[in-house]
Parts: sequence; C-alpha cells; structure tokens
Amino acid sequence: MEYSQIEREIIYELEHEKEGLSTYMLAKKTGIRWGTIITHCYKLESQGLVKSQRLSQRIGAKTKILWKLVEKKVE
Repeated sequence: MEYSQIEREIIYELEHEKEGLSTYMLAKKTGIRWGTIITHCYKLESQGLVKSQRLSQRIGAKTKILWKLVEKKVE
C-alpha cells in the first residue's frame, strides 16, 4: 500500500513513540496542521495501521485522542 508524505511522517513519528502521541503532539512534531493530522490518522486507522484511544481530561479539551501504531511495517 502506498502512503502520502503526510501519512509517512505520521507513521515515522509513531514508530518512535511506544506510548503513542496525541493529535496535538503529532501536529507539533511534524509542523502539519491539527485538522490535516486528524484526517490522515483516521484514514490510517480505517486501513488498520494505527489505533486511537480517547482519553478524558479535566482541563482543556474534553477528550484527547492518542494515536498508536498497530503495524510497524511500511512499504
């Protein structure tokens, strides 16, 4: 399967973070806008490459999404 440059950047960052990264942290590390990151993360999730975990927070945004890599092999 071919991945876009943005998806490859997301995969690269997630490969180096065992605990996963929030949408915000992925955006910050890659320099890509939050909305673009979340769109591509949902696409990667639908392909079974990443999984999301929703975390409730007391301060700030009500829910934070943590993204983790499911499969570490990139074509």
